[in-house]
Amino acid sequence: MNSNVLIIAGMHRSGTSLVTQWLYRCGLHVGDELLGEGIGNADGHYEDLEFYELHRNILLSQNLTDDGFTEIPASEMTEEQKLKANAIISDKSSNHGVWGWKDPRTCLFLQDYNKLIPKAKYLVVFRDFHSTISSLISRTYKVMHEHDEPIDNPGFFMRYKLKRKKAREIKNLCKSEASRFLKIWILYNREILKLIENKSRESYLVLNYETLIHRDQEVFSQLTEAWNFSLQFVSFLNIFKPALISKNLPVDRYVNKTLYNEAYQLQEMLSKMSR
Repeated sequence: MNSNVLIIAGMHRSGTSLVTQWLYRCGLHVGDELLGEGIGNADGHYEDLEFYELHRNILLSQNLTDDGFTEIPASEMTEEQKLKANAIISDKSSNHGVWGWKDPRTCLFLQDYNKLIPKAKYLVVFRDFHSTISSLISRTYKVMHEHDEPIDNPGFFMRYKLKRKKAREIKNLCKSEASRFLKIWILYNREILKLIENKSRESYLVLNYETLIHRDQEVFSQLTEAWNFSLQFVSFLNIFKPALISKNLPVDRYVNKTLYNEAYQLQEMLSKMSR
């Protein structure tokens, strides 16, 4: 099987869409059909619909939520599911010299893919948990108000009222969701560490996507020179839109110290691996 396969692995809202968009612009085949835009991803998710649907169906078969927002580890794929995954992999390897895919749910099945594509390369994208949870809460707020009717030319007091209402709702979301989202962040990144701790250092690259502005040429060199991916360099600055990055929320106030410390230790391990 073709070894020039890149698995882009990372938690939801960790910059995987942006990194995959960059790789797509550099010429990496990331899917024949891609998941389109959505709330929080105006430029598209850049998720291969074949893997996206495969993972959703596997999660549903295990009585887990198909969006992958689970605190419970997924079980190993069944033999039938492995055959379906292998058929997708074989088809893409036959039709493309080098290719890869991104779907955050992949993190829940990394042990399966390690067996199915033992020579695959891994680009691990991580984002600090404060920013990730803040982004998830901001996105949840936007989904809640997706169908709100816009108010034309609101006056000062209406703007003030709306601002206060938004602050209350964001605070309530922090109270109700911050711990759950942090547990999911921990699960995803534990699954990533479980994989790469048993892989050779030459087979993976850990990247904090926020540093890609300064490291795009270094990462590109890893892909093309060390891993032999045939790509054309495009500056990450061409697609990076800092105005779209959500602001951090005081989420640490709403999680217990044990959970916070566990996430912090994981984050430190990933940070050290990315240097």
